[in-house]
Amino acid sequence: MDDPRGIAYRLTLREANGALGDIGTLLPLSLGAILLAGLSPHMVLTGFGIFYIATGFYYRLPIPVQPMKAIAAVALLGFVTPKEIALSGVLIGLVLLGLGSTGLIDRIARLVPQSVLSGLQLGLGLSLAWVAIGLMQEHWPVGALSLGVATAALWAGS
Repeated sequence: MDDPRGIAYRLTLREANGALGDIGTLLPLSLGAILLAGLSPHMVLTGFGIFYIATGFYYRLPIPVQPMKAIAAVALLGFVTPKEIALSGVLIGLVLLGLGSTGLIDRIARLVPQSVLSGLQLGLGLSLAWVAIGLMQEHWPVGALSLGVATAALWAGS
């Protein structure tokens, strides 16, 4: 397929994998937010669908779209309501649009040390792991099956 700039693109298995590369985080966080935070499945999945299509048309490549991963993780921990999640999405979108269009986002990125970002990711990851352990205790057959699938996927990928 050619884009208007004359660049040829092919949809290969590698491109398809890249488009869905973070499905291991996207799908569990989305389903968790739907189930645990009470979000509307229609709105969440429609939003993802619209943005997948829009970015595909714009970039002419399959691109993973994962807005609000951190908000979804916080929602799973039970700290926010569905209305607060929706407001967070609008506010984050406006802030990122402003930062990106002015170029300030690059300056801010240089100011924040990688250790701060790693610490935030570690804290959120540990919190999610704690929630997952609690859910696996309540629904151990699903937990055992999920652990088996994840282990098999890791083994097959190496």
